[in-house]
Amino acid sequence: KLTEKKEDAYKLYFENFPKHSRMPAVLFSFGLQKLAAEDYTGAMDYFKKIQTTYTNSTPYFDSINRIATCYEKLGDVTNEVKVLEGYIQELEKAGTSVDAIRGKYRLAIALRKMGPKSMGAALNRFGELDKQLSDPKHPYQKTPEEKETSDRILEGSKFFKALCYASLTQPEDKLASYK
Repeated sequence: KLTEKKEDAYKLYFENFPKHSRMPAVLFSFGLQKLAAEDYTGAMDYFKKIQTTYTNSTPYFDSINRIATCYEKLGDVTNEVKVLEGYIQELEKAGTSVDAIRGKYRLAIALRKMGPKSMGAALNRFGELDKQLSDPKHPYQKTPEEKETSDRILEGSKFFKALCYASLTQPEDKLASYK
């Protein structure tokens, strides 16, 4: 009963104080709670509100990322890909290259999950990551933690790139070179 009253109070807050400075953080918190409870559709409602209304807020990028996660959990790879493509564009516009690399990696994995028709696109994405992260001067590792993340993404990209090549079935004349 207390939970219902709490939810009712927050509904009033959401409806009557949309310009409150804490609104994006509260919405994000509620989205995370729904995500943890595996209510992915409910979580997306909160994250989408941030994405559409609070574009200059701190949780803006994290919200888009979580929307993609919700689509992934729901098994909706097509929408996951669409969200990740937009997420990467937004990150690159904002100059947050480390997060863009993570987004590109997630996008490549999602494309791979779409099956044979998207395998070429996935392969290209993994190849781009391999090229970007193999460059010793790349700007994606300013801290030891970022270097570790870049190294893991590079390793994963190479692994999945090999899997993509192994799963290709066309063109038949090049199959031997892929394997």
